[in-house]
Parts: sequence; C-alpha cells; structure tokens
Amino acid sequence: MRRFDKIIPQIIQTIEKYNLIQKGEHILIAVSGGCDSIALLHILYQLSTHYNLKLGVVHYEHGIRGEASLRDAEFVEEMTKKLNLPFYIGHGKALAYARRKKLSLEAAARKLRYDFFNQVLQETRADKLALGHTADDQIEEILRRLIRGTAWVDLGGMPIKREKFIRPLIFIYKDKIKQLLEEEGIPYMIDSTNFDIRFFRNRIRHQLIPLVLKFNPRFKENLLEMSLIWQEEREWLDKIIKETIAKSVKQTPKGKQIDLNLFRPYHPALQRRILVALLKEIPLPFTRRHLNALLALASPGGPHKFISLPKGWLGYKEGHYLYITSSIPPQPDYYYQIEKPGKVEIKELNISLEIKLLENKGEKINQTPKEVFVDFDKVSFPLEIRPYQPGDKFYPLGGKGSKKIKDFFIDLKIPYAERKKYPLVISQEKIIWVAGLSMDERIKPGSETRLYLMLKISKTQNP
Repeated sequence: MRRFDKIIPQIIQTIEKYNLIQKGEHILIAVSGGCDSIALLHILYQLSTHYNLKLGVVHYEHGIRGEASLRDAEFVEEMTKKLNLPFYIGHGKALAYARRKKLSLEAAARKLRYDFFNQVLQETRADKLALGHTADDQIEEILRRLIRGTAWVDLGGMPIKREKFIRPLIFIYKDKIKQLLEEEGIPYMIDSTNFDIRFFRNRIRHQLIPLVLKFNPRFKENLLEMSLIWQEEREWLDKIIKETIAKSVKQTPKGKQIDLNLFRPYHPALQRRILVALLKEIPLPFTRRHLNALLALASPGGPHKFISLPKGWLGYKEGHYLYITSSIPPQPDYYYQIEKPGKVEIKELNISLEIKLLENKGEKINQTPKEVFVDFDKVSFPLEIRPYQPGDKFYPLGGKGSKKIKDFFIDLKIPYAERKKYPLVISQEKIIWVAGLSMDERIKPGSETRLYLMLKISKTQNP
C-alpha cells in the first residue's frame, strides 16, 4: 500500500487541522463497497498504527438493488475479514420507507443509513464514524443546495466534522482515489445507480458539472475553496448564534419559547440563523416557506395565528413570545349561566364578572373595555358566558355592521392562543359583550335608557 503515500500526508494534515481523530480512539468506517469507502478503509487501516486506532466496519444494505445490494454487502464483509476487523451490517427497505414517509428514495436511504450508523455508534461506544465523502461529493452537495433553493441554510456543504461523524477524504478528488486503487490492484464495487440520471445528484454529476467545467476548468477547485471559507464563517457564526440563543430562547416541555423583545432588535440575518438553528435542534425538516412564516409571525404587527410546521409541530405568538411547539396549548373551556345580577367567578380564567342593575340618574357614565354599561331593556336574563366559537358574530361598538368575532380578534392582533381568554356575554343568543374588548353596538344606552346593566370583569386574587 505504499502508493497511498501519495495522499496520506494530505489526509493526515486534514485530520490534524480539523481534529478529526485522536490517538487511541475507536473509529468505525462506513463502507458501501464503492471506490471512495474502500479507499477510506485501507487508508485508515494504514494509519491505525500511527494513531493506535481500534477500527470497525459498518455497512448498510438499503434493499434498493436486490441481488446487487447483497453482493456489495458480501464483498465488504469479505474484505473486512481479510483485514481482521469487526463487521456490523444493517438491512432496510428504503423504497417502502420512502413511500410511507413521503420522501425521495435518496432521502429515505440516507435517513435509514444514518439511523443505523447512530445505533452502531451507541452500541459499540465508538468515538467516531468515518465517512468516505470526497471533494467531488462536496461540490455536488453545494450545487444540489443551490439548485434546490436550500443554499440559504448552508453554502458550506457537508461539514468536515459533525458530532461523531468525520470526513477525512473531503479534500481528495475521486479520480485520484480511483487511480490509486487501480495502481494498488484493490477491487471495489460499482453501483449501477450512480449512472442513473433519474436521480437528481447524478444529473448534477454527469450533466451539469461537465458543462460548467467548459466555462471554467478550475470550477471545482474554486467552489471547494469557497466552501472552506463558508465553513469557517459558519463556525464563527455558530458561536454567536449559541450565545444569542442562550439569552433569548428558553426550552419548554413542548418546544422552544423565543422572547420577541430580545429577538426583534437582532439583524434579520441573525434572526434567520437563530430560527434555522432551533429547527435543526428539534429537529424538523423545514423549508424556506416555514422559515419565512416564522419570521413573519415574529415581526412587529405580524399575524397572530398558528402556522403548521413539519411533523405536526406548530408556531404561534402569544404576548411577546414566539413558540415553536409540538402541540397546541390547552384552551380554556367554560360555560356559566347567570339568572340575576350579582358576581360570578370564572375559575378557568382567574377572573370574576360583576353584574349590577343601576338607575339612570343622568350622570355621565365611563365606558371602558373592562367595565361597560348597557341598556337593561335591550337584554334579558339569563345571561350566558362562554368562550369564542367559530362562526360567532356581533356588532362592535362604533362599527357600521356585524363582524365575525374571529376577524375582530385578528384586527386587534389577539393571538389565537389568547382568544378564548376573552369571555363572551350572551343574551338570547345575541353576543352583547366581548369582555375586556368591546360591547355590542345594538345594546348601548341612549337618552331614553331608564336602567343600566353594568358589566365589569376583574382579576381574581390567587390564594
């Protein structure tokens, strides 16, 4: 294997610069059987003495190519035996999983593969798992993100190191690897699906990149250099983002709580990065549409509604907080019937409603959102108290006609989660007061009013 010495110094430089491997570590190697992973296996085997490594080989068979997939698994297992290394194999049905989860075949295979990798890492208590991604894979990944419209998340491409996953070959080109394997006479398997242009990544590899190289023969080198710059900037930004999240975000039993008083003054670029970091941490497979909806929700004067996020999660605004939550917050449900003036405590809201019958003595009355005076002759007992329901309408005081309660809440920017906290007072199926906000125009007192019915809400004292 002496000819691997042509790239070993560069790989050691990558390992040392990015702190990928420490001496004495237990390293698993993901080996598919293709040229890149086979080269990685032999290179790390060659370096195992230098770093005093304990090695193991991991292979995941997706069940996509039938007998060909099984042959790849047998080939990897046989090579692993020759090197006298532990072998861990997993089997899956990526096509069925993709249909069930409504994923692309590529995304489904990746999800199953990494789930298995993490399982083996946990079971073996290995320190790292090495992946055989090359410089060409990095270039294809960056182009994929650009074309798909996800470049705003990260133009740096695949990280050289992410948690326990490392990529020692990320600066080595595939052609160089193939050349060295052929010179050494080391066999590898050829995956026929790598040439199937029905797969998006293969169209990038076989159609787009050759075309771009005609415009700039150094396109690959330039893009790889740019990815390094982006990754360095990402590392710097990550520190700032972590510090900012620690100040403005709290973990809740159901998700994340963002303090908008702290969040809103941040630069839009930082706001976007914070949300991206939080969604990744959960994790949720979000898109730009989800991100833009959350940013709109967080903005001053933005909508007050629930927005749907992947996996059944929700985003909503309540008070000066933005929530990313796995479930709808509990909504108060209550019903009271009042037969005569008096006082009733609405325990579900920690408020009390006081009702008094007063004679109109010609004195000036002071109408407020929390204390209203209505014409007693225009209402009748019993009064009902209940929360808002879809379809409810009333005539807002000072308005020109009827309005849906929902639209009334929206106009006042009342968050969805807060709406049932404003009890409706109802007389003969007619909403006479949205308590704390507005009485109904039709029952306001006039010059001929003989008796007032005063309605007043106030907070109850908690014991």
